[in-house]
Amino acid sequence: PFVVLTVCLEGLRRLDDAGDWRIRDQVVEMTGQAVRSALRRDDLVGRFSDALFVAVLRRLDVPLAELITQNLVKNVEQAIAQMDTRHLLTLRAGLSGSGLQAVPADALLRAAFAALEVARSEQRPLATDPASEAAAGVGS
Repeated sequence: PFVVLTVCLEGLRRLDDAGDWRIRDQVVEMTGQAVRSALRRDDLVGRFSDALFVAVLRRLDVPLAELITQNLVKNVEQAIAQMDTRHLLTLRAGLSGSGLQAVPADALLRAAFAALEVARSEQRPLATDPASEAAAGVGS
């Protein structure tokens, strides 16, 4: 089993628009380091774009990935709050897991992005792909 995690820094563009490039770079670096340090060495982490990170968590189920992601979001939000950003930045995450099924990686990535959009539209820090929750036997 594996889980795809997407992490997005909302509001980063405002730092660019205001010319706060040094702070923007610090926030991106700090977020990337926080994502990397929250995961295991054999998990894969990459920067998809300036504001978006993607990770593949191997040998992990969705419920445990949710706990790890909740801690990750909380730690990054606390670190951002201590920085002098002058702009509101919000961290959101989306998860999608394979369960014990063979699921193509691109399908899980699309589902993780869709979960991230759900988190954004519902103003939540984290959303999980409903199919992943059903496969894991969690959710309502």
